[in-house]
Amino acid sequence: LARDRPCPPLPGHLSSLADRPWLSAGNRMAWGAATRHLVGCRGVRLRRLLEPRCSSRFALAPQPQGAVGAQLLATGGARGCAQEASLDGARVTGPRHYPSLAQTLRNTRGRELLRIVDTAVPNLKHIKEFSVVLKALAIDGQWRRALRLLREMREIGIEPNIITYNQVLSAMAKDKQVDKALGMLEEMKKNDIDPDIISWANCVGACKPSEWQRGLQILDDMAAGGMEPDGQCFEHAAAACEEAGEWQRSLTLFMEIAKRGLESTSVGHNYALSACRQGKQWRHGFEIMAEMAQRSYEPDFRLRQDLEAQSRGLDRAPPPEPSSRTPSPDNVWQRKQQLRELREQDKRRQEERKLEQERLERTPAPEPFEESGFMVYGGRDAFANRNAHAMPAGDLEACRKLCRDRGYGGFTVWNGQAFFRSESAQQIKDNFKRAAGTMMYVNLETPEQRKARLKAEGKSTEPQQQERRQPAQPRGSRPPRSASAEGEEDGGAGAGQA
Repeated sequence: LARDRPCPPLPGHLSSLADRPWLSAGNRMAWGAATRHLVGCRGVRLRRLLEPRCSSRFALAPQPQGAVGAQLLATGGARGCAQEASLDGARVTGPRHYPSLAQTLRNTRGRELLRIVDTAVPNLKHIKEFSVVLKALAIDGQWRRALRLLREMREIGIEPNIITYNQVLSAMAKDKQVDKALGMLEEMKKNDIDPDIISWANCVGACKPSEWQRGLQILDDMAAGGMEPDGQCFEHAAAACEEAGEWQRSLTLFMEIAKRGLESTSVGHNYALSACRQGKQWRHGFEIMAEMAQRSYEPDFRLRQDLEAQSRGLDRAPPPEPSSRTPSPDNVWQRKQQLRELREQDKRRQEERKLEQERLERTPAPEPFEESGFMVYGGRDAFANRNAHAMPAGDLEACRKLCRDRGYGGFTVWNGQAFFRSESAQQIKDNFKRAAGTMMYVNLETPEQRKARLKAEGKSTEPQQQERRQPAQPRGSRPPRSASAEGEEDGGAGAGQA
């Protein structure tokens, strides 16, 4: 090799390998020449050089002499980067990249995943390699194959640790096998491995909706054993209760997360929104969506539409019109692909809304102006989704009169509807937020001026004062309304607030 083709100088850490005492003189020369050519092929990983990988994809011409040189060419591939070298004139062309086992398993599911695992397992020698395979099996919920892989680990002398056990529990949680998961916990204790919080969370997540009581029992068992549940444990139990129709318990478990100061995810918030939709607790749902906005979480668009429809007196939002462009797919792969496209579209809409909000915040707001005793602010709103009253905004003079007579601090006009705010004018000004397509009318009349005007007109202020002193309604209940006011509010209260 060194005689036929010029080679780069051998690096120090490779030349030291050629001085090993167990190599003969001829094999040392072959080792040095072959490694020079391997270094010449960019991207070669020499750390795992002697692993039997991808031997058919590596070739050099002419072949090196000596047993070690032949072994190098037989084992020339490295994990994740096998080289395909060819003689092109007087140079070696390469390298060619081949994906590693982790990259191959990342997006593989079903029978194809099991086929690749069966092919790769005989060559696995380290617990980290088994962990990569177990992670892929856990994502796909292949708990039976994961259990068999544990037995294969023990057969070659590798004892499972807490990480591998948790990956098997994750596969059981994916397939909702709570009995198997609890049995695995007992096996861990017999092997002197203490289950951690991830192990218990997987057991709670393995409960089916019909087994929500077992999820609550597992939470009690954790507390009795001195293990404090984390936010994920409560979210798994709340999800099981919500899917079983126990929306009150689901909301109680979700509120326990904030009460204990634990971390929650967007998935848990959306399950709480679904529980609010079941119980028609749209006010609580609006509070959860406000909290999600502070954490930069995006609520499910269908849940948001249903809660807004419930605030207008409807049971659910009307279903979207069916698309006539493409027929409903018949096989599972096409349905999954369609769901992926819908998720991508929703993600793009969320990004567009975020960009629009950022653009709106960068754009200076219009100058306010005074009109008929009200200060008008364009593109602003305050206390959204906290409507004291709502009515059509076709007659602005009637809206102003109602706002003055009832002592409201102002009202917002959006989408042809007027939404009134019971807060004072100063509170509204202190809580201004940018909102597209809105006009905020702030009442400039003070309470003293209002009382004097109503007294001069011969009207009593007692009903309005009672209304202002009325205590806050319990969450999830509607305030008492007259029949006429109910008809007005059902037309637009809470519809798509900015």
